[in-house]
Amino acid sequence: NKDVDKFSGENGKGYFSIYIYDDEDDAADAFEDYYDDLMDDFDDDLFDGSHKGKSSDTTGYIVFDGTGNDDDANMFSEDEYAYGGIYFCDNMLVIIGTDKDKDSARDDVDEVLSAFGFPKP
Repeated sequence: NKDVDKFSGENGKGYFSIYIYDDEDDAADAFEDYYDDLMDDFDDDLFDGSHKGKSSDTTGYIVFDGTGNDDDANMFSEDEYAYGGIYFCDNMLVIIGTDKDKDSARDDVDEVLSAFGFPKP
């Protein structure tokens, strides 16, 4: 069992989860798993929309804005909207997003992203 502290919350229609790992390698492994699953979905055309990402040994992110189109996807459900991102830095992993396809929901997410200084989708 990996040692990790988790904090979750909401900002309007946006949600966020913050994972702080005792070991930076565990955070890197967790991000790499998310990154690989998401990139597989994008490569297999299981997501209609935009995405971008980058990854190194100590930092990375992947952001997305669109809709899943196949229930066989790793990270997205068919016809489910997703706006947000997964961010990694040192021993911390942050997931921020919304499943509401509304400007107000995207604004709620962007407000949290701006507070952290993270790239927006």
